[in-house]
Amino acid sequence: YFIPRYLQPLRILGIISMSIVLSVLIREKLMKTKLLHRALFVVVSVVVIAFNVIFYANNFFGKGMSELYYAGLWAAEHPNALVGMQQSGTTGLVADNIVNLDGKVNAEVLSYMKQDKRGAYIAKSTITHIADWYEFAGVLMSESQQYGDGYVLVESFKLLRIYEKDKKK
Repeated sequence: YFIPRYLQPLRILGIISMSIVLSVLIREKLMKTKLLHRALFVVVSVVVIAFNVIFYANNFFGKGMSELYYAGLWAAEHPNALVGMQQSGTTGLVADNIVNLDGKVNAEVLSYMKQDKRGAYIAKSTITHIADWYEFAGVLMSESQQYGDGYVLVESFKLLRIYEKDKKK
């Protein structure tokens, strides 16, 4: 999960470094013929390419989109909803009606978080829905419920849950 997001440059540098080191070692120590050197190069190349296609193709070809992407599609289909999310990055790229609740790009919620009162921010805001992976959505709802909010499940797919603010409360 974190390799494609954050460590990809380190992974590329590691592959380049190891390729240089292995090439020098193989050329100087192990290989007596160029044919054997080329054969090993082809085998290693095929293995590396196959590994990357099998395990990382979804990062480059859009297969297996994250539930957070689908939450963005849901939010875009519900333009009157204002959706609060802790993990709002991907979803916020897809839809404009997303409110960040982890404090990384929302300074107002960050100030509430510093006082352990994020739930107060959610309760006083015009947020109509809470959406996220179920663990995060549960925390957001629990924090907001301390300030009188209630929520009803309206949609779920895979690990993602979307809750609507209970209008009865």
